[in-house]
Amino acid sequence: MKNKTPMFILLTLVLAAALVFALYFWGGREEIPSVALPSPQSGTETAPEVSPPQGLAVTPENVQAVIQALERPDRYTRTATYAQYFSGTAHESLVTIWKDGSQIRILQLDAQGSRNTLLTGGRLYIWYGSDSAVFSAPAAESDLRQEDLYQGLPTYEDVLELAPEEITAAAYTQWGGFPCILAETHTPALGYTIRYYISTDYGILAGYEVYDGGELLRSLTVDEISTETPSGDIFRVPESAVSTAGTSHP
Repeated sequence: MKNKTPMFILLTLVLAAALVFALYFWGGREEIPSVALPSPQSGTETAPEVSPPQGLAVTPENVQAVIQALERPDRYTRTATYAQYFSGTAHESLVTIWKDGSQIRILQLDAQGSRNTLLTGGRLYIWYGSDSAVFSAPAAESDLRQEDLYQGLPTYEDVLELAPEEITAAAYTQWGGFPCILAETHTPALGYTIRYYISTDYGILAGYEVYDGGELLRSLTVDEISTETPSGDIFRVPESAVSTAGTSHP
């Protein structure tokens, strides 16, 4: 396994003040033995830990194989609350993503307004609020794999890149009412502990937490997930879109 610090932490520390989303480096993955993932137990009652389905226990030793067995849906809608904590005060934003194959639309709402990101027809579009100015450029092939990073979120596949000793805990649990796989990691370079909560029903990140010692720095809690096909209107290109190929993402 490669010993690899998740890139989103480093990017967040450098760029958070400027509210810029950076592209993540996608490295190769070492082969991990496959594990057949059984169907999760149903139910929405919140609990610190649930019994593993069909007796399969998730441990730090096998959690990478269990995660690799998950499949993200090709079509879904997810709404989540993202929070950053400063001096004990939470600064929250609401993040909604619609995905239909290669088409992706992301809406981020916070106290400063809204940001829209749209990937469709091989192009990337970004605009803010009702501003008529729309950034437009050809979408790189890697952009189509950035549905998490364009939301400013980590990708749970980062866990597959870690050395076994960096995975400090794993279990079946509940998060926000969703049955999940918990994978807790520790990055020695920064001293951060990260907890990924991955929905076993949907194969989507249902939540995460980042701690510096005992201090919570960032968290994500999913409010709603649907695997119904989003309306085509969601992916409609703004009429005011202008080509700015070669321009940095705003």
